[in-house]
Amino acid sequence: MNNVQIFRKNSKKQSVPHRPLFKAGMCATAWLRCCGLMFSHKKNLLFVFPDERIRGFHMFFVFFPIDIIFIDSNKKIVAVKEKFRPFTLYRSAVPFQYALEVGVGSVAHKGVAVGQQLVWRSVRAQQNL
Repeated sequence: MNNVQIFRKNSKKQSVPHRPLFKAGMCATAWLRCCGLMFSHKKNLLFVFPDERIRGFHMFFVFFPIDIIFIDSNKKIVAVKEKFRPFTLYRSAVPFQYALEVGVGSVAHKGVAVGQQLVWRSVRAQQNL
């Protein structure tokens, strides 16, 4: 699994901030997207889908709540689901191409909001996230 650093893009500056908003593992294959956080420990995951559309998520065999940030093909946040509880289902109301699963409370704590623009870059797999 590749790892990425995710940054909030400053609309006034073109440069990327030095401190990442999140660090996450990238789930770019069907198998990794299917498994996600099932039977796993708490970590951030960036789901990469081949296209932008409305999708559903499940929390089967995930034993802790999370927040999900839904991102369109232009890397703009289009929706947020906070406090997604274990063993529940959720279907997005808007199309998205990327979904970032983060620890519960992270969206509020870091001031993540619909309309913000994100950017990300790969980091070496050896680094701990």
